[in-house]
Amino acid sequence: EKVLSIQLTVDGKQIDQAQLLKGGDFKGKSIELIKTSNLVSANVEPASVTPLKSVIRMNDGVLECEQFLTPNEDTDIDKLYAFMFSWTTQTTEWMAKTAKGESLEGSFGDKSWELMKDVQWTSIYNPVYNTAAATVVDQDSWNGAGVHHCYWNVKAYHKQYYQPVGKMTLKKDTTYHWKVKVLFTKAEPKQWKQTVKDLIGNTSAAKPAADVSLTALDQ
Repeated sequence: EKVLSIQLTVDGKQIDQAQLLKGGDFKGKSIELIKTSNLVSANVEPASVTPLKSVIRMNDGVLECEQFLTPNEDTDIDKLYAFMFSWTTQTTEWMAKTAKGESLEGSFGDKSWELMKDVQWTSIYNPVYNTAAATVVDQDSWNGAGVHHCYWNVKAYHKQYYQPVGKMTLKKDTTYHWKVKVLFTKAEPKQWKQTVKDLIGNTSAAKPAADVSLTALDQ
């Protein structure tokens, strides 16, 4: 990956590039980071270049992540991960609503992988801090490939993956877009699942595309 530019905006004010490169603490209620880069494949002749735009926003406690990928040539992909989140092993349980509307839940035990489905949303719970994190997937990003949306259970962390592309060819001059929002909420152990469902239903930032019923998310 060759990074072309990084732009940071805090509370509507763009940070000067010199200050950004110098580093430091940047604080605010609304933060947006935009990175543009080229992904270069050395496995083909001539080397292919795929422009990538990555966007991270934090606004009033809601984390929003987007990826825009536009190949300059038809590009064969073995697998592609759009998002990864490393959660502490203090998290003990998860639940999800699949893209087909199925409700799933589980806990972290001896299994290496949990969930492994296309989802509308999924949530994970930390009882030490009585906190849940809910990842809400935009409707155009519901369908994945390969391991889809899953949690990898290892000693270091419970790592959340979203894999939208398995073995396939990305088409030239086609923009592929993936987007998720991550919400955080306090919740008591016995009520955390209902608390998350209420949060998803009541937070406008969490709503999927307009034609998707929020009632369906809570069934």
